[in-house]
Amino acid sequence: PNRDELEEAAPLGQRLSVIAQTMDLRQMRGEEPTDIVISPDGSRLYVPARNTDTLYVIDAGTRQVTDVVNLWDEAQHPFGPTPSRVAISSDGRYVALANQVDYSFTILDTTTLEPVGTARPGGSDMAVDVAISGQTAFGLSGSGVLSLIDLPTATVTQTVNLGREVMAMAAAPDGSAIYVSLSRRGILVLDPATGQIVRTIDTSDKGGGSGDLIISPDGARIYASAPNEDMIIAVDLTTYQVISTYEALLPEGLALNGDGSRLFVGTFGVTGEARYNLWVLDTQSGALVQGINFTHPAPYGRLVSDIAGIATAPDGSTLYLATVDGDGVVVFNTDTLDAEGIILINPLAEALPTRAVISPDGAALYVSSRVKRPATVAVIDTATQTVVDEIVADSERECDSASYGLGISPDGQVLYILASDAMCIFPVDTATQTVGTPLHIDERGTLIHMAVHPDGDRAYVLSISGTVYVVGLPDLTLETTIPLGLEDTYTIKLTPDGTRAYVTDSLGYAVLDLNTNTVLNVQQGGERVSFQWVSGRAVGLHPMEPIVYIGDFWGFDVQRTDTDAVLYRLDLTQRGWSPGRTLTRDMAFTPDGRLGYLALWDEKGVLVFDPQSRQVKARIDTGRLPYNGCSPAWLVPAPDGQTMYAVNEECDSVTVIDTTSQQITAMISLNGAETRRYEIVPVPCMINAPNVVNLRAGPGTTFEVVRQLDPSEQVEADGQTTGTDGFIWWRLTEGAWVRSDVVEAGLGCDAMPTVTP
Repeated sequence: PNRDELEEAAPLGQRLSVIAQTMDLRQMRGEEPTDIVISPDGSRLYVPARNTDTLYVIDAGTRQVTDVVNLWDEAQHPFGPTPSRVAISSDGRYVALANQVDYSFTILDTTTLEPVGTARPGGSDMAVDVAISGQTAFGLSGSGVLSLIDLPTATVTQTVNLGREVMAMAAAPDGSAIYVSLSRRGILVLDPATGQIVRTIDTSDKGGGSGDLIISPDGARIYASAPNEDMIIAVDLTTYQVISTYEALLPEGLALNGDGSRLFVGTFGVTGEARYNLWVLDTQSGALVQGINFTHPAPYGRLVSDIAGIATAPDGSTLYLATVDGDGVVVFNTDTLDAEGIILINPLAEALPTRAVISPDGAALYVSSRVKRPATVAVIDTATQTVVDEIVADSERECDSASYGLGISPDGQVLYILASDAMCIFPVDTATQTVGTPLHIDERGTLIHMAVHPDGDRAYVLSISGTVYVVGLPDLTLETTIPLGLEDTYTIKLTPDGTRAYVTDSLGYAVLDLNTNTVLNVQQGGERVSFQWVSGRAVGLHPMEPIVYIGDFWGFDVQRTDTDAVLYRLDLTQRGWSPGRTLTRDMAFTPDGRLGYLALWDEKGVLVFDPQSRQVKARIDTGRLPYNGCSPAWLVPAPDGQTMYAVNEECDSVTVIDTTSQQITAMISLNGAETRRYEIVPVPCMINAPNVVNLRAGPGTTFEVVRQLDPSEQVEADGQTTGTDGFIWWRLTEGAWVRSDVVEAGLGCDAMPTVTP
């Protein structure tokens, strides 16, 4: 049946208990574990955390994290390697990692937990999977380039172009074959000695686009998950024929029990399309034995969806499920079909900060907490970069709630704190930090955000259900309400001149005329499905020009605020921006409008761009070690334009970014830890090309081509000059020259000296 034909409600999930860890992971948080393997003796688990560029090593007996391996130094990409898939050798000596956005493959020696090296086959495609057979790792790119990598040396010994778009890979248990699933239906059988195709298994009449492959313990069958067709394809490896298909909605990771009689299927579906987090199927009949959902232990609505990696203990008694959205590993008993707990590589947030405002003089940054009750705001002294106080809006039960947002008067004298679920707004005298009498809006709902008008005489307070409350200031009187016709609304921002407001929800947006307090326009989005639905779409308003940026999962629609004319589409999936994993939660600008900043929640980074040229100026990996500033959800520019603050929602911290060097200078903890400070280091002029470009012997097209610059490369320049053709040419440290308009130059290139050829 189609997903929308399933009428029966999905069962409530098994509530997961937290398996306590002796290692303090609050400074080594891991985000988005995308895969998992277990050592042949069953003693160790290896879990790559995609967004924090780390590998977690877990003792399977004690269920304790014993080591965290930092992989960031293995990358050339500014957002890090993004390790997404993992494989282990049959002797347990080596682990191989597919680094998604870096298009590289790292080999790790498990005896030392040190990288042997990182293989770079060349090209610019994403690394999608890795498998090991014997002493060879097989690295796979999305476009179908297969790299054979020698494990002891981490060197590429051979590359084979399979000529197809591919998705996943698995090695036969006896080493006789490598299997590769095609994105457009079919499974390739490869000779592990050469990487050459020896057979193609046709699944065209059944489905394709595999999410994972698993081979039965006896090597007789291979199972492929086909998420686009909502099915599992079973293939007989004796006849190479499809023998059956099983229904499972949005299937991803696959695993089998010890005797191969049960197939465990992890699913995607962050908005519920998959019905179950885990499907348990009978491999003979394909019947659903049981569908299981899990309830995350977080008190703030985390999910246990996107289970892309599953490992089975050697005795088949235990499953380990890597849940991307749950930031942990679920331990699951295959006999009782019950969860025994979750190992959280990202500990539960203690503050869960989501919004912040800064005083007009830039001296104080106020950060709200989504979990602390009563409504609590951390006060950060920006000079010392430390939390110096907490404002607690203590009150009667009527207004007892955590805070999703806050606002500040234009003169900075009054802070307004939302007690969100209680529908209350507290005024606070910022000089004395005295909490005043709240306004209680006598309606059911949740206040999610607020924006104070530039005149300071009113505020626009947004509820999650799509209503804007116009509140008179400073006396906190409810003047009127504006229903928007939207659901799951999250953000409201006002134009600098105070004439319009823009409100976004999970799918669409609304435009308000603030002179008349009326709705000018409402745009509804698509279906509430994954990759369309975004909790908290970003919206950005240029401070100097009448331009608004309205975000979705993949980019921004850019419009004029005075005429509503659509200017262009800012596609974040284009090369040089975010590598296909965006989920922008906020956009902010320096006060002069010279630079724009994007909080990339899914990438765990901040992207800096020039709004005029639409060129990327910097990509800042805030989530990597030693920073560990994951889940950037809100951006606040300092009034003097010298600093940008990024609020890290699930890491209880604030990242401090210097807007000149675009470097992280501090990480301010909101849970009592000391502020970590970092020195600004000189930034070299790094250049990369969106396409293959020529490097020449001199600054002009009449000079001979020395070599070509591949999109996967990044090179350094040390000088510039104007060529005879009138263009600026960069001189590279290797001696070659490249024309500036065909490449992308980093921030360090702004002050590049002029040189004589």
